[in-house]
Formats: sequence, C-alpha cells, structure tokens
Amino acid sequence: MAGIWHKIGARIVTVVPVSNKSENLWCVIPAAGSGSRMRAEIPKQYLDLGGVPVLAHVLNVFRRIPGMHGIAVGLSPDDVHWRDSVMAGLDNVRTFEGGETRAETVLNGLDHLQSTLGADTADWVMVHDAARPLVEQVDVERLLRACRERDCGGILAAAMVDTVKRSDGDGMVIETERRERLWRALTPQCFRLGPLSSALRDALDNRAAVTDESMAMERRGHRVQLVPGSPGNIKITSPTDLELARHLLRS
Repeated sequence: MAGIWHKIGARIVTVVPVSNKSENLWCVIPAAGSGSRMRAEIPKQYLDLGGVPVLAHVLNVFRRIPGMHGIAVGLSPDDVHWRDSVMAGLDNVRTFEGGETRAETVLNGLDHLQSTLGADTADWVMVHDAARPLVEQVDVERLLRACRERDCGGILAAAMVDTVKRSDGDGMVIETERRERLWRALTPQCFRLGPLSSALRDALDNRAAVTDESMAMERRGHRVQLVPGSPGNIKITSPTDLELARHLLRS
C-alpha cells in the first residue's frame, strides 16, 4: 500500500463561541456526487488518473500535510466503489454518509468529525473537492499558514486573467467586467469548525443556495482571505477536464 502512495505524484459578526484557540487540523472531502456531466459509468472521483482513482490523488496530498488529525470522506449511500478501491482501510481516513447537496454533505462531515473523531469547534477544517486531484501540497500548507497567522479563514484562489463578459442570459454581451479584483475560487477552503458548521446550518435552514463554504461564511458576515493557488488545481467536471488532468500529471 505504501508504494502506491509514494508513486502518485466584509464585516465582523458574532460567531459561534469556541474554546481555547486550537491548531488541530482536519479535512472533509465531499465525494457524494454522481458527476453526470462526465457521461461515465462510474462517479468521476473513481475514474482512472495515472493508474489510480482521481480521489486517491487528493487523499495522497492531504495525508501528507503535517499535523493532519484525520480525513473524512462523504460518500453517497449508494456508493459501491469505495470498498473495493485502494483507498479503503487507509489509516487516518474515515467515511460518512453524504447529503443531497454539497452543503449537506460538508455539514454531515463536520458533525462526523465532532461526534465520531473527537474534533473540537475551535479546530481548523479544510474542505476540498474530490474532483480536484492536482492540488499541490505547497499550496495547501500556504493556505493553512495564512489562516493560522491571521486567525482568519481563507480559500485558495486564482486571480482572473481572462477578460470577463456579463451576458443577458440569451448569449449576448451586456458589458465587460473589470477583472482586477476578480478571483476564481478553488479548494481547499479552510475555516474553524464551529463557525463553518453554524454558517452551513443557517444556509440550509434558510434554503440559501451556497456553492462553497466561503459563500456560507460570507453571508454570515465573516471575513475570508484569498490565498493564491496554482491554476493547475483544476476541477474535473467533463471528459475534457480529465484529459487535461492526465496531460498535466504526465508533464
């Protein structure tokens, strides 16, 4: 097993009270989606990338992060692929049942960390997409360092370099956006467990559609810092993305 792993290459508001500040670190990986846009027979996180599943690359990175207490992977109740994969039975990796949405899955993961693995509301938690296999360890460590130094949650992000157009919804340009302050949100996204859990629960209770953890925190008034990450940290959502990931991995 070890051989496999070495081979894989704003404003301030009142927040959930937390105990003494902690530097403990956990990771939640939502992997309950079906990935229908891939048009594949199996979920995208189990597709082959360099001889191992996409998700295995993700786990390989986060298992190497110094001080990582544990990783919780959210799986669909119908998942039949995990148990037969090289990932099943790994030390420091546990699974839990995901929800119908990303927010539900992540919240389930936070609850699992506390109820089963002993995490505290003051601990740091990173949330990372199962379909971002090329995240670099140096970027993850940079994000964690920034969050700890400023005691402020943050996300990996890439500055927008393309010209961005706003459409009218019918394929016509309305205007050109100024890109100087635009960033593409990447993952992981890192926050203290208690405030993130509260923000996600509030979003779900109010039926607010939040597409990432930062958005949930933003709507509660929390400050979120942007930490530059590699643009190669792509999310695999289509067959073209998978081919690009294979090319980047080879190079």
